[in-house]
Amino acid sequence: MWSVAFASSGRSWLSSSAATIIGGAARPSLVNHYTIVKNARPFFASSTDHTTLLSSADAYCVGTSTRTYFLVPADTPQDLAERVDKLHLARLYVAEDGKTIFGAKVVQRTLGDVTEVCGRLLDMAIKDVKSTGTQPVAVTTLHGLCQWVEDGLCCSNSNGVD
Repeated sequence: MWSVAFASSGRSWLSSSAATIIGGAARPSLVNHYTIVKNARPFFASSTDHTTLLSSADAYCVGTSTRTYFLVPADTPQDLAERVDKLHLARLYVAEDGKTIFGAKVVQRTLGDVTEVCGRLLDMAIKDVKSTGTQPVAVTTLHGLCQWVEDGLCCSNSNGVD
C-alpha cells in the first residue's frame, strides 16, 4: 500500500528514513511538495485525543418545532455543521411537543458510547425543556429487549404457559 502525504517547504511530518521524496530530476517541482510512504500506518487517535475532542467540542441547538442538538469539533462554523451531518460527533432531538427527548446517537462511534458522548447534549436539552416549565421525558432504545421478549415467549410457550 502506498500513500502520498503533503509536505511544505521540504519538511515532512515523516522521518527521512520512512519517506522517499518523489520527483528528483524528472519532476523537480514536486520535490518540496509531496512525499510517498510505503505501508503508512493509518491515523489512530488515542483516548486522550478523544477526550480533548469531546471536551473542546461545540454544542448547538437548531430548529423551532423539532429541535436538533448536535456536537461538533471546536471552531466548526454552525452553518456548515447544520448542512453537513457527517461533521457531527453526536446528536439528539426534542420532539414537537417540547418535552420528549429522543434519538440520541453517537455519529463518530470511535469516541465512545451514548453515555460517554451525549451527556452535554442531554444536559442542554433538559435545561431547554425545563425552561419552558415542562417536565422532560426521554425515550431510548433498549438494545436486546426484543430478543429478550422473544426468548421469554418461546420459553413460556414451551412450558405450556400462554
